[in-house]
Amino acid sequence: MALRDRITLGVALHYTQFQIPRERRVRRFLEGVELIKALWTEPKVSYRGSIFQLEGGTMAPKPVQKPHPPIWLGGGHPDALRRAAAIADGWMGSGGSSAADFSRCVPAMRENLERARRDTATFPISKRVFLSVHERPEVARSEVHRWFTTVYHNPAETDASGVHGTSEQVREQLEELVRMGANHLLLNPVCRHAEQLEALAAIVGRN
Repeated sequence: MALRDRITLGVALHYTQFQIPRERRVRRFLEGVELIKALWTEPKVSYRGSIFQLEGGTMAPKPVQKPHPPIWLGGGHPDALRRAAAIADGWMGSGGSSAADFSRCVPAMRENLERARRDTATFPISKRVFLSVHERPEVARSEVHRWFTTVYHNPAETDASGVHGTSEQVREQLEELVRMGANHLLLNPVCRHAEQLEALAAIVGRN
């Protein structure tokens, strides 16, 4: 399949640093998703929401994926899980959320999918993973620790949500996420990217 056929859009509520008003932010978000889908699938769009209005809007070219590229949501709040089950094509636990949080969210996500009459067997349930593989586990941990300290400003997540260690240790940690309910993993090496990709290819190739 060509690369252009494999695009997924991840969306979330707007953050305050983008100077988006917090008032009615959920309504703004829901209307935004509706408008995106309409512009992707309809030749001409007239939309009259309480936040957004559009008269005879068009967008070209249309996406190659039909009916449109998958839209994935994240977030572990009960409301976020309900929204994902209702309107999303997939759900992802964030890289800053702990494995324990992910484990708690998965059953709730599946319950919401069942209530929404969605197929729990095919709905993508994913986890973003920041990781490092090294033959010396302490080196791998220090690399992940540095990532969470400098990027997320939350070094406590090094062990709570990060994945690190030897190839065998990383494989075991990834398999544990699968046992928790993940049917998709977004793997993000935090350093030595070419080397990490080779290590991950070997890990995946053994499964």
